[in-house]
Amino acid sequence: MNNEKTERFELSIRTLRELVDSMEEKYGRKIDCLKDSSKGIYRFADREFNDVTVGIISFNEVSGKYNPVVYNPHFEEELKNRLDGFSMDKIKDLVLLNWANYTMNLITDLSYHSDNKDYSEVRDLLYTSFYIPIKMDEFNYSDAVNDNENGAKDNLIKSYQSNFRDDIKAFNDELHEAYTIENSPYLEALVVVDGKVVDDDDIVVKKNNNVITYVSNEYKIYLPLDKIDGMTEKDVTDKIRYKNRIYVNSSYVNIYE
Repeated sequence: MNNEKTERFELSIRTLRELVDSMEEKYGRKIDCLKDSSKGIYRFADREFNDVTVGIISFNEVSGKYNPVVYNPHFEEELKNRLDGFSMDKIKDLVLLNWANYTMNLITDLSYHSDNKDYSEVRDLLYTSFYIPIKMDEFNYSDAVNDNENGAKDNLIKSYQSNFRDDIKAFNDELHEAYTIENSPYLEALVVVDGKVVDDDDIVVKKNNNVITYVSNEYKIYLPLDKIDGMTEKDVTDKIRYKNRIYVNSSYVNIYE
């Protein structure tokens, strides 16, 4: 078998224009063609939201031809989320807590490995003024949930939960755009309990009508594989398929879980 690689050639402007025209007709959106020389691909993206991929064309070095367009099956869903505007209102408490933990650890790790003193100052400010309040909210909420005989602490629990979500929002607003939840895999995270995706609109996850708190071992968080840079399906074993999309255990990203 001949496995000799063929030198990649560039697609003509006419060919790319025809592809763009067909995509624009299909989706009713303006599309840009972005060339990524380092990966040897052409990426077609929504013009208004360039981080939302429509499709990709890659070169087959064995056949010497470009592969057919691989369309993003979640393009319309991702586009709708961006058009509707970002809101935390529907993201589950457990996802927000895990994201905050992941993000603070990421920023801490970056500051420790940087010679720039400004990084340490930013990290310390975020940790003291925003992350600690979140952890206190978590502790108070969990404590009240686990000691709520006959619903005596229902109002207190609602107050702690409201404080938590307000503090999460304040933390997110303070972050550089690259670290916000809307630009992380946690935006589309799934919560799994007893092997089943919790697919409802309730921001509180329950099992047998009992609230599952952050420290519980009764749930797992799964993140969309296509939103994790540098990771492929071959790199993971703990994964699930949900609505024709691969999700992986968040512990692959958050080493502190």
